[in-house]
Amino acid sequence: MGRKDKSISLSGEGTEMSGQQVLEQKKKKKRKKIILTVVIIVLVVIALAIGGIAIAVVTSMKKMAGGKVTLVKPENSDVISEVTLSGNIESEQTIHYSSPANLEVTEAVPVGSYVKKGDVILKFDKESYDNAHRQLEINGIMSENSYNSVLAGEGTVRNKMAEAQADINKYQAEVNEKQALVDSYQKTVDNYEYNGNITNTQSAIQTQTAYEQANIAKCEAMMQALLDAFEMSPEYVALDNEGRAMALAEFMKTGEYKELADSAEQSKKVIANISKQSQDTNTDYTKAGTELSKYKAELEASKTKLEAAKSTYDTLKNQLGNNYDRDNNSLKEELSSIQTTSGLKELEKFEKGLIAPFDGVVTAINYTVGDTATQGTPIATFSSLEQVHVSLGVGKSDLEKLKVGQDVTIKSLKNEYKGHVATINHSAVQNGNAGAQVLVTVSIDNPDENIYLGLDAKCSILTASVEDVLTVPVEAVNVDDKGEFVFTFTPATMMVGKKYVKTGVSSDLVIEITEGIDTNDLVVSDYTGVVEDGKMATPSPESQSLITEELGKK
Repeated sequence: MGRKDKSISLSGEGTEMSGQQVLEQKKKKKRKKIILTVVIIVLVVIALAIGGIAIAVVTSMKKMAGGKVTLVKPENSDVISEVTLSGNIESEQTIHYSSPANLEVTEAVPVGSYVKKGDVILKFDKESYDNAHRQLEINGIMSENSYNSVLAGEGTVRNKMAEAQADINKYQAEVNEKQALVDSYQKTVDNYEYNGNITNTQSAIQTQTAYEQANIAKCEAMMQALLDAFEMSPEYVALDNEGRAMALAEFMKTGEYKELADSAEQSKKVIANISKQSQDTNTDYTKAGTELSKYKAELEASKTKLEAAKSTYDTLKNQLGNNYDRDNNSLKEELSSIQTTSGLKELEKFEKGLIAPFDGVVTAINYTVGDTATQGTPIATFSSLEQVHVSLGVGKSDLEKLKVGQDVTIKSLKNEYKGHVATINHSAVQNGNAGAQVLVTVSIDNPDENIYLGLDAKCSILTASVEDVLTVPVEAVNVDDKGEFVFTFTPATMMVGKKYVKTGVSSDLVIEITEGIDTNDLVVSDYTGVVEDGKMATPSPESQSLITEELGKK
């Protein structure tokens, strides 16, 4: 149509058109504009329609997509299952030593010392050792002489029995007298200690003193206030100095001021009295304790003498018996000889001191240097470091995983040791908020001098292990009423599926899958939002590489 609007001459000038042609040409241009406008409007409408559809599709896709998922590929790896528990280190062999005689201590290692086998724990004074050794010998000789004296004649025996009986009567009277004194002073001490009289008295004294002091302060403040008010009164001000002095003296002797002064004075007297009472109470208690200790010692001495006298009497009496009695006397002499020999052998073990029988720790020393260890009393406790274990309190959830013989890694301080489950108790005990627990001991196979008894140790118990098995992260496995399952993801459809699996050994991080999936599956290890079987989901950014890899295989 454009070529018909104007003709072009060879000289470049346009040919002239008539008025009718010009009008027609304007109409044509107007029609073109209308058509163009309609086309544009139609295109806009179509674009808006397409956009609406796209928005609806996107919205629908988002609704179908559900939550965001993090994906992993199942892979073969080793799985080690452990139970980690903490407990205290204890010795499996502890020896409590008693003194074989009255021996003076000259050397003693400190409590808590590490001592090697053959080292000295305690040393004793040689003179006290020799005396004890000689005393045992003498006791043996005396026993033998006593037996021989029976054979010497009945008359001599009866005389000795009379002497022994006199000693019994004498020492029995002493025991009764000393026991009465001990009981009396013990009652006094108990009255103070067990009933809390000292504490209660002192507390009451302190309370009463504080009360009285507060009353004094209160009275003095009120007295001063009354005095100030009196001195400001017109009547007092009008008086001369002599009159004021007389009026003030009279004021202080009467009325409320006098009552307050008397009350304050009474509180001061109470404080003085209870202070003396406190001193008297402490004096009585201290005296009673001193006398009690004194008479206890005297009582024990008298009892020892009494028992010795009774023993002598019984020995002599038996000597006067029949043939059976005489046989018994012979046997007693033999027994005394055995006891003397045994006592000497036991004493001779300590000739060079108390020697450590194995590597260990001194857990108790009952006497210090310069003390005399009394025969038969505990002198030391020694615990082995060659045989030690960790005691664990185990709840039922962990207990079912444990069995005797399992390997254990033990960590204490910065040191690591190997061990094994040694014992599992079959009796549970209640352990506070932890509930019922069973005692399990873990033996330490390679203890050394860095072991500290009583210190806590962390035990990692190997309960199961498998190698080169199919695994997924433990958080990928879920459970419903049908069993264990995992969510899988299909990249092509963006859909989540549910697959039931069978599991095996698990660690803190991964769990063995024995049935249900393979290495071709994409497994959901974590997700946000709602993830359901048969629903779409959105892969997390870190999972995009797996999606790309799977789609590239198609």
